[in-house]
Amino acid sequence: MIILPVRTSIRQQCRYITIIIIIITIIIITIIVIVIVIVIVIIIIVIIIIIIIIIIIIIIIIIIAVIIIITVIIIIIIIIIIIIIIIIIIIIIIIMFCIWRSTFL
Repeated sequence: MIILPVRTSIRQQCRYITIIIIIITIIIITIIVIVIVIVIVIIIIVIIIIIIIIIIIIIIIIIIAVIIIITVIIIIIIIIIIIIIIIIIIIIIIIMFCIWRSTFL
């Protein structure tokens, strides 16, 4: 309880009490607003961090997928080139065999 001087009237005491109550409520309201703002800012920062992490994960997945696709394409091209070289060698062997057979017959 607030102790006020004895000589003050009831009206003055009521004013003092009202002013003190107003000041206390203003302080409580500002503390609540500050806490709410801090919580909202923390939530926004967490959401932004989560979004950034998700974007980084998506970019990493895309890069890995592109690397896998490129390596698969390169492997397919190498296999096709090897098959073409084998076919050309077989054709050359057949032609040489035919030429060799025709010259000796």
